[in-house]
Amino acid sequence: MDIKIIDTPEKFQSLAEEIVPPLLELLQARNALEAEIHRRYQALEAEKPALGLPKNQMHPDDPALWEEYRLAVGDSWSVEHSV
Repeated sequence: MDIKIIDTPEKFQSLAEEIVPPLLELLQARNALEAEIHRRYQALEAEKPALGLPKNQMHPDDPALWEEYRLAVGDSWSVEHSV
């Protein structure tokens, strides 16, 4: 990927070239995680009528999905702080 870093003072240019690619990679990974969790949440929401659940009630698998998300975000947060 060709990243163009603009509006960065010249004295910080080398630092930006070192930091920006891993941060971009982290953001792309976080975006993929968010998209996957959203897709799975929508699938759970779509199952509610078949289970006889009202829209305002949680799906039985919701807590597990959000726990998985919490753990995944926690993992990416520690990667972020190790950069």
